[in-house]
Amino acid sequence: MAVEQTLYSLLTTVCPDVFADFAEEPLPSGDFVVYQQITGDVINPIANDVPDLRNSRMQITVWSKSRIRANELSRQIEDLLRTTELFQARPETALTNDFDDEVKLRGSRQDFSIWWK
Repeated sequence: MAVEQTLYSLLTTVCPDVFADFAEEPLPSGDFVVYQQITGDVINPIANDVPDLRNSRMQITVWSKSRIRANELSRQIEDLLRTTELFQARPETALTNDFDDEVKLRGSRQDFSIWWK
């Protein structure tokens, strides 16, 4: 299974509305999560072999009407990703708060390094 599908499945255990790249219209009425691959590390074997390990840096943002709820969900996601055995995920940053004035939502954004096969 691709890392994106695995990540999506894990995130839906914390919040049922999960989107890749951006939230689709109409926006959910409740909390939702957006994930996006923003970069990653590369393994380049000298022998030009295909590596058996890949890396993705994923940015995960939780959106909610409540700052407390957005941060709470972000921490649940961090704990879930740290403990999963489906891949190795580690936070690269602490959560960063955001606010979208247009839709009046509060966000909590965090980057994770995910190593997967």
